[in-house]
Amino acid sequence: MAARTWVSLALALLASGCLGSPAPQPTTPLAGTEDGASAPAATGFEVALRGCTLAGGHTLYNLVTFESYLPDPWVAADVRDDVGDPLLLTMGNPNLGHGIAGIFHAALVCDTWSLGGEEHQAFRAGFLGVRVEQPAFDPGDGDHGYIVAVLGFDAPEVREAFVARGLHASEGTASVAYEGPLLHAMLDTAEHGVDDAYWLPEDAGAVPQRVVRLWMVVDASGHAHGEGPQGTLVPRSLDLVMGPSVKFLAPQGQAYYSHTRTHDHEPLPGGYGNAAGLAFTGFDAVLRVGPAPTGVALPAEWHH
Repeated sequence: MAARTWVSLALALLASGCLGSPAPQPTTPLAGTEDGASAPAATGFEVALRGCTLAGGHTLYNLVTFESYLPDPWVAADVRDDVGDPLLLTMGNPNLGHGIAGIFHAALVCDTWSLGGEEHQAFRAGFLGVRVEQPAFDPGDGDHGYIVAVLGFDAPEVREAFVARGLHASEGTASVAYEGPLLHAMLDTAEHGVDDAYWLPEDAGAVPQRVVRLWMVVDASGHAHGEGPQGTLVPRSLDLVMGPSVKFLAPQGQAYYSHTRTHDHEPLPGGYGNAAGLAFTGFDAVLRVGPAPTGVALPAEWHH
């Protein structure tokens, strides 16, 4: 069933009272940072972002059943501090109460962005990743880390700049907007298709500045650095340094999520179900190249 059909159904249920009263809209929905608010410090090569929202569907699985999902050395982290502790997890599984892990299908949209001192309008990007415990080669200066399977940018100059520095990135775009009382986050990448999430946003409070480290596994021979022989897999990272934000969640962690324009969920032309709705809004940020450990070879890539 198409995502918009599900949205129409949700709105009808809201009108009938089946899902309760519509959640109040935040006083400054998807707002940028106020003038004079604290913004991340600038260091080295970076993309400066203003007026940002990071939002999307976050699938939910019992941590104990998720441990074998990632290759070494990645260990899935408990994400209850981000998504809460809902009773019902993705695919209707009950919460066993011993931790939750999952995949964040994150859309990043910002009012403006600048690279090399030149300002542009409408930054659109996103990633698909699993939050992980800090690996041994991480220098420890980040707050949350993800192992990322997909990273997409709308602006070719941003994408090309990070690829030239040893990272893997593809074409992609994103949007975050209200459709009636529902918040709709969409991530569209060339490598993974379209990820949509719809939910009734509830204010979950202020979040302090954080460094989100996006780890990826790349072939060292596939970049200009020539860091190793063909087939040598190495960890590389991108840091998203987020200023203070406000978090919005779905009631009881329940959002509608779908993945379309894909053959990953055969025989259906995609997949759909329930997930958490997770959004951080009203922040400025910088994107910069993160740590690139030397002398570390990894045994396998991670493909979602």
